[in-house]
Amino acid sequence: MTEQFSNGAISSLSAALTANANALFVANPIAFPTQGNFRIVVQSFDATTQTPTSAAEIMLVTAVSGKQFTVTRAVEPIAGVQQAIAFASGAQVANILTAGVMANLSNGNAVWGNITGNINNQTDLQTEFNSLLAISVAFS
Repeated sequence: MTEQFSNGAISSLSAALTANANALFVANPIAFPTQGNFRIVVQSFDATTQTPTSAAEIMLVTAVSGKQFTVTRAVEPIAGVQQAIAFASGAQVANILTAGVMANLSNGNAVWGNITGNINNQTDLQTEFNSLLAISVAFS
């Protein structure tokens, strides 16, 4: 299935998420792709210091219905851990480019969909890549 991407897609969980849930609700879905398949990372942060207060989990969003995302949990490891975990309401959610997607691309297995936004030249492409990398590092 085609991998979807979006620039600047960051929100928060509007309800708690149990470790065995396969659907989550985001506070604001506006910047996210409007259909699956895209990858998100979910992680909780301290509101004051912005330091992580939970492990992060990479999920594959397979369907979108308004603020509800249907997900496949723990689709890739982070720091060697590949496990679905529970998150409190307010945990941050971001659309990310992952090592798994890049591996598929380098192996010629990736099917690319729409990238939302305007990339007009190599400088814009590098800027977008750096932004995605910064978001991925912030959640790792």
